[in-house]
Amino acid sequence: MERLIRKLKSKAGESLVESMAAILIFTLSSIALLSMISASADVNRTAKVADRQYQEQMVYVEKAEVTGSTEGHVTFKVNNEAVAQDNVYICREPNNDSALYAYYLAPTPAPTPTEEAGT
Repeated sequence: MERLIRKLKSKAGESLVESMAAILIFTLSSIALLSMISASADVNRTAKVADRQYQEQMVYVEKAEVTGSTEGHVTFKVNNEAVAQDNVYICREPNNDSALYAYYLAPTPAPTPTEEAGT
């Protein structure tokens, strides 16, 4: 206890080396925090650009005309077994190989009266 009282009454302060070490630690911590904030800002910026491109492509394929598309055949599979097949129109933004696709079911012609009578 006497030792603690003597230490509290002491007029000795921090040395220059201790102060410099504390400043260095604070500076390095600040630099690390700043670099983390900068990296997260870059990730957010990249995500916004990708999201904007995705939204633009979604608007395009949602407004795509079936007449301006190509015909195709789609097979739906569950556990590698075909469960359904449909003829579709495939719409895609021109001159963009990485753009989204939109699939529209091909219109099925209405059966003629003779076909209905035959079944």
